[in-house]
Order: sequence, then C-alpha cells, then structure tokens
Amino acid sequence: MKISPTFLTLLYFTMAGLVTFFAIHVVNENGWNLWAWIMIAMAAYNVIIAIRFYQLGKQLKKRDR
Repeated sequence: MKISPTFLTLLYFTMAGLVTFFAIHVVNENGWNLWAWIMIAMAAYNVIIAIRFYQLGKQLKKRDR
C-alpha cells in the first residue's frame, strides 16, 4: 500500500507544529535548555521533510500528466 506524498506532507507539518508547541512550553517553564534546542531541531527537520514530500508530490503529478 502506497502512502500519498500529500498525506505525508500534512503528517510531518503536524508533527513539526506539535514539537514546536512543546518546545515553546519547555522554554516558558525552564528557559533555553538542551531539550528545547533538540525539539527545535526536530521541528526544523520535520519541516524540511514535509517540504521534500510536497515537492515529490508535485513531481509525481507532473509526471502523470
């Protein structure tokens, strides 16, 4: 079963949003510690992957035409 790139794009953007939300919560509670930086890095990585899946979806649609 193939999973569509659009679904994966939405999934990774959602995960990035959740991780960012938790990172903001950690910063408000404890300040800028190691866990906050790790969560921000994870969110950035998820956004990059989501952008790549979006581009892949556009390429697949263009190829199918």
